[in-house]
Amino acid sequence: MNKILNDFDIVEMLNGYDSELDALDSDDENGNELDARVEKDTFPIEEFENLMEEFNAEHLEEVELDQFEENVNNIEQVNENDLSTPHSPIDNLKLTEKKDIKWQRSPFPNLNLNLQPIDDIQPEVIGSDMIDPPIKYFSKYYSDVDFQLMVQYTNMYALQEGKTWKNKDIKEIKIFIGLHIIMGCTKFPRIRMYWNLVLKMNVFVENMNRNRFFTLRTNFHVIDNLKINKNNKDKFVKVRPMFDCLKRRCGQLNIEKNVSIDEQMIPFKGQLNIKQYMKGKPCPWGIKNFVMCGASGLMYNFVLYQGKATEFDQHFLKQFGLGENRFAKPPLLNDKIMASKGQGTTDEITNIENTITLVKWYDNKSVNMCSNFIASGIPDTVQRWNKKEKKYVSVERPEIIKLYNQSMGGVDKYDQLISYYRIFLKSKKWTLRMVFHAVDMAITNSWLEYYLDCKNLNIPNKDRMDLLEFRLRLADNLINVGNVNTPKRQRGRPREDSSLENSPSPSPTRAKYNSREVRPFYETKTDHIGHYPASDDNNEATRCKNTNCKGTLRKLYILQLHCNLLEQISECRPSI
Repeated sequence: MNKILNDFDIVEMLNGYDSELDALDSDDENGNELDARVEKDTFPIEEFENLMEEFNAEHLEEVELDQFEENVNNIEQVNENDLSTPHSPIDNLKLTEKKDIKWQRSPFPNLNLNLQPIDDIQPEVIGSDMIDPPIKYFSKYYSDVDFQLMVQYTNMYALQEGKTWKNKDIKEIKIFIGLHIIMGCTKFPRIRMYWNLVLKMNVFVENMNRNRFFTLRTNFHVIDNLKINKNNKDKFVKVRPMFDCLKRRCGQLNIEKNVSIDEQMIPFKGQLNIKQYMKGKPCPWGIKNFVMCGASGLMYNFVLYQGKATEFDQHFLKQFGLGENRFAKPPLLNDKIMASKGQGTTDEITNIENTITLVKWYDNKSVNMCSNFIASGIPDTVQRWNKKEKKYVSVERPEIIKLYNQSMGGVDKYDQLISYYRIFLKSKKWTLRMVFHAVDMAITNSWLEYYLDCKNLNIPNKDRMDLLEFRLRLADNLINVGNVNTPKRQRGRPREDSSLENSPSPSPTRAKYNSREVRPFYETKTDHIGHYPASDDNNEATRCKNTNCKGTLRKLYILQLHCNLLEQISECRPSI
């Protein structure tokens, strides 16, 4: 006789605790197989399936509601855990200890990466006057707001020290930095020489007093020292705002496909507990900086090294450590065996999962490489110097070495550009060295941005500014753009200066000559400050210095008065 089951009976059977479905197993308690006929008579299969369909239809909404409430509870529980314990994307990764990696000597299955190049739209050739001046690029790194903070904290520090101080403004701090940029381009052996009248460095003499220059450099600050936390662990806290501005702009750049990470040394030989020594570097003594650059040299990110307090993600450090490519004694051939086989020998091993490969290539010495997408690949042939034969020989080079050489020089190129015109500084204060190194980094990145824009806009090479011209023009922009006080030429005999006592007397000039007038750059002429045409009382009116203008200053003055009058009349008219 078939038994009709109601909804309650079905739920009781499916609750997983006291279900009667255990009696429907093919074996009884004594291990004897039940008769198929008895099993068929015991449970009505067809009726059970019909009841299940009705049950699912009636309780579908309740099940969905219960599932929704359960999901909400799970999300809330995860959020509560997030508040207590930080999570990282690597938490879900399956990590293997380096000592547990099993290696095999087999070829690595290279990944077929179809990286399609972006189709660049080739614009028409335009003139160099259509691109932004250097001050526009530099202001993306240090804006007027940043300069104003420098002014505020410098004035604050001077007052805290109880010094007799004349508060400086944003224009003075720009002149101060602009003069330092010129120092990096000229590199006189002594800073005081820039104010030596024999050398006639008018840009220094006319824009800032020598004593004022040294006073500003002594009191220059970018933070309030009194607000430094007692528990502060950041050893670069006094210069951190300068590098935060750099990192802010670098984070806005579009990263290239090929990037490299390398160490950069900020030259410094003074007293500093985090000073490093790196043998083989052009500047072995200094402050270490990890930099990420593209193949073009453009910098995208950096991390200042300060020992245990370095701003690395501690969660990543626990998982990977500082040297994630240092494997535990991989079974690669030693140098003696590879040297006996000859130059160009390659040894390759792969882990069992085929996710990591190690390649050792012997050139004049061994080179170890690690990758997760390429190994020997398709080797090519290069010419290398052979010490024994003392001539160039053809050597087979793995593809991983080729790809590495194409992109590894970004940081080296960036360091090379900085070293050409590094801001000249003789000081025992590490803060000053760091501040002006940040300025050098910003200028170099600004020029690289400018150069890439010129390349994309098809500006001819002859119209592009090189790094030296870019720096000098930037210094001129910082000094002159927005400067109300136009320097005037002093007349009469030059005053006696103590700096001339030990200087050699200048040789007398054979004939007088008229010095050529220096015309300001476009960005200086268009800053709307102190550049209105003036009346010319000379018998023969002076020609206008504006490009392609054939007028005289007297005519321009009358025209300016006429334009001012029309402007006043238009302002008085009622609007229609």
